[in-house]
Amino acid sequence: GCTHSEKNLQFLTVYGFHPVKRGEKPLGKFMKYNAVTLCKVTTNEKGKFVWVYDFPGMVVSKGNLLDIEVTATFDEESGVFMFKQEEDDRAGSRAKLDDMVYAFVLDGTNEIGELVPMRTRAESGSTSFSVPRKWDKNNLFVHLPG
Repeated sequence: GCTHSEKNLQFLTVYGFHPVKRGEKPLGKFMKYNAVTLCKVTTNEKGKFVWVYDFPGMVVSKGNLLDIEVTATFDEESGVFMFKQEEDDRAGSRAKLDDMVYAFVLDGTNEIGELVPMRTRAESGSTSFSVPRKWDKNNLFVHLPG
């Protein structure tokens, strides 16, 4: 079942799961952290497959970068997320000042997600994201860095 969702989230694996070892692939790392826990497959009364996902528990990135402070608020009336990012001036082997920071917003009903680019690690500020009209605003999940 996890492979079913990965087709829809394949772009995310490239950003969130950088290869560390020779021959390692982003999809393989996504599966390593999600295959057993992300979804369960059952059959309905007609014998068709039904996927049940744990989107809040989904691992969308893994690595050793230093955490960064990001908060999110959602205005239901306008359908807009506001992401607030705090500046982080730490640099070294686990963080670069020009690292881009991303949030991930997922419509769990339609299994559609969007990676939201914010700012570099060294910047602070707010970034807005308008949820597309056709998304189910009652079944949204947000994954923030850190």
